[in-house]
Amino acid sequence: MEEEPKAPKVFANRTIEQIIRHMVGETVKITPQDYMVVRVVFRRLGGQWEKLVSGDLVHIELLKQIIGGWGKLPHPDEKDELV
Repeated sequence: MEEEPKAPKVFANRTIEQIIRHMVGETVKITPQDYMVVRVVFRRLGGQWEKLVSGDLVHIELLKQIIGGWGKLPHPDEKDELV
């Protein structure tokens, strides 16, 4: 039986998805691995989800920069357009 995700992971994924949809676009496909990569990079660069929840602008900007960089990468649904 599959376990339900914990609340912090649900918050993180929902936040990541909202920023991606706003910055990159509605049509980009987001895989579970994409969420994991953004969460790991955010933490490794000193990001703290607790501070993001409280509205800390430094952490919000850090997450936006990470997602901006992620958005510039080629995504599986875009490969056909590049060929």
